[in-house]
Amino acid sequence: MLATVGDATTSKLLSYGIVPDLFIVDGKERREKSDTSKIFSLMLGKNRREVSHMHCSNNPGSISGRAIAVIKDALKGPFPIRIFVCGEEDLLALPLFVMAPDRSVIIYGQPLRGMVIVKINEDIRRTAKNLIYKIRKGLGTNTL
Repeated sequence: MLATVGDATTSKLLSYGIVPDLFIVDGKERREKSDTSKIFSLMLGKNRREVSHMHCSNNPGSISGRAIAVIKDALKGPFPIRIFVCGEEDLLALPLFVMAPDRSVIIYGQPLRGMVIVKINEDIRRTAKNLIYKIRKGLGTNTL
């Protein structure tokens, strides 16, 4: 499975004709509103594939329980699936690291630097679980 987190990352892959199985976007790039129609035109223009749509809310600097639930459902397919986040999607790569099958590839943006590519394995999963626990504990919730 191939997944992307972020509008710019998703747009870049689509511009190369690579359609992620799952992509999580929030309609913003570097916290400025982006042109989400660009993603759809790239998706429809070259590949003519139907895309399922899901949505959730997620506050900046957090990982909401609803976002976790939506990602879990999305990973069941069928792909491709777009998750639109009201709020911010920046930290939502972490739940993907935990829930995606081994050998999945998750790509997210590193602003002003490029893209980060993570191949999922047990070490990545364990590290992500620890980070999520710390983030959610600080917010008064600790479930995943």
